[in-house]
Amino acid sequence: MEIYKEVALRIQWILRSKGMTQSDLARMLGKNDSEISVWLGGNHNFTISTLRKVEMALGKNIIRVVGSRNEDGN
Repeated sequence: MEIYKEVALRIQWILRSKGMTQSDLARMLGKNDSEISVWLGGNHNFTISTLRKVEMALGKNIIRVVGSRNEDGN
């Protein structure tokens, strides 16, 4: 699966698990609903900055940063 689609699916899963909609996320980020819809279509090339803003808004990690340590410190 392409990384763009994986990111979109992860965001969709987080939204569902929190009982939130795309519109809720759009409001939290100061974006239009249509822009969030494009993002979640699975073809959007997110910047690291945008991913971080989405993570902060949702309170969940979307991707693991290269070089970050896992739970056992490796």
